[in-house]
Amino acid sequence: MAVQAGPAPLPRDSIYQIDASLTDQSGRRLTLASKRGRAQLVVMFYTSCKFICPTIIDTVLDLDGQLTPSDRMRMGVLMISLDPQRDDPTALKAVADQRSLDLTRWTLGQPRPTDVRAIAALLGVRYRTLADGELNHTGVLALLDTDGRVVARSTKTSGSVDPKFMDRIRAALTAPLSAPPAESSLIPTRIQVASVRGDRAQNHSRCLRPRFAGGRGVPPLPLATGWSESHRPAGPSPIGAGTMLTMRVKSAR
Repeated sequence: MAVQAGPAPLPRDSIYQIDASLTDQSGRRLTLASKRGRAQLVVMFYTSCKFICPTIIDTVLDLDGQLTPSDRMRMGVLMISLDPQRDDPTALKAVADQRSLDLTRWTLGQPRPTDVRAIAALLGVRYRTLADGELNHTGVLALLDTDGRVVARSTKTSGSVDPKFMDRIRAALTAPLSAPPAESSLIPTRIQVASVRGDRAQNHSRCLRPRFAGGRGVPPLPLATGWSESHRPAGPSPIGAGTMLTMRVKSAR
């Protein structure tokens, strides 16, 4: 009797290595790794956002509309909430209905609160919580290949598509997706935090240790970015009031 082989191991630089789960707009639980097998366009947003998030959705809809029907079926869209405390399945479904999103290909996901920062770091999304409970965050479109490797990114989310990013998507959907360039050989090993208190500045290093499935240790992951000196939080930040955060990335090789 022939024995069917199991799925091939995930590449070490796949973001699907992270042990993170989501609840989608229908209340169904799924893992990031369940998206393996189809290219994914991944963004982070939150439903009550009135500024950048609507333009992110506009950009993805514009991009989606420029694909051929066959290419469209080869790519899913995954929208992950930055605000899981408020973005429950009902809130996510309301956005999907309002924007007439194709839920056969689009997934809106509520992550566990403890997973938000790790997911954001892997996708290159920077964010902080404001005093009024709203979020200040960057807009990033990340294209994942069928194994969850980041093969392209765009920060142009003003409602129209970056032509170079569009070209990369078309190339990726019409040819075998290749591994990402040298960026994937970088591991976000430590976070350098500069805390400003009065006239004194104190530097601290904190290990970035997200959980990975199977206990296989920390693989090489896409470049993660945090607040730099030019993005110093003016109000409360996730680390603490007045904190300035810069991620230092060291090569694994």
